[in-house]
Amino acid sequence: MNVRDLVRVLSDGQFHSGEQLGEAFGVSRTAIWKQLQKLETLGIVLEAVRGRGYRIAQPLELLDGGRIVAGLSRESRQQLSRLFIESQLESTNTFLLERFAQGAGHAEVCVAEVQTAGRGRRGRTWHGRWGAGIHFSLGWRFDSGVAAIEGLSLALGVRMAELLDPLGVDVRLKWPNDLFGGAGG
Repeated sequence: MNVRDLVRVLSDGQFHSGEQLGEAFGVSRTAIWKQLQKLETLGIVLEAVRGRGYRIAQPLELLDGGRIVAGLSRESRQQLSRLFIESQLESTNTFLLERFAQGAGHAEVCVAEVQTAGRGRRGRTWHGRWGAGIHFSLGWRFDSGVAAIEGLSLALGVRMAELLDPLGVDVRLKWPNDLFGGAGG
């Protein structure tokens, strides 16, 4: 059983009993209960009603690779080498750095539902909540060296905020390429 599949079922607004979920996934009710506990550790708020079952309190829209690619311009789709959609990663950046170490990584994008050990300023780690943000990294190889791109991170952060504004997304720039919700962020 995959966490994304369980989240998808529980996000439909309906209550699902442990027995129904166990039958649907081919596992015991105990296994379902353990997975429900795991969801709560990921910050997913569940509602449990005796005799009715479980559901996610606030429905989540899961990442959908097909919809993401379909939303890209033709030129962007042609540039994209590979798109990874992951349920949970320590860090999307680390994921792509490992791809580069294997000889891949260029023009690849990694998006995760939740990131548990993202790297911030001065080596600080942070994690996001499932469904409460967009955790992604873009891998791109530059032949001109680091000095030629030192302002790129900030420029990308500013541009992302500008692109989201007309869509009604109130964001602020937190650190060169980190955006956060403006209303209490």
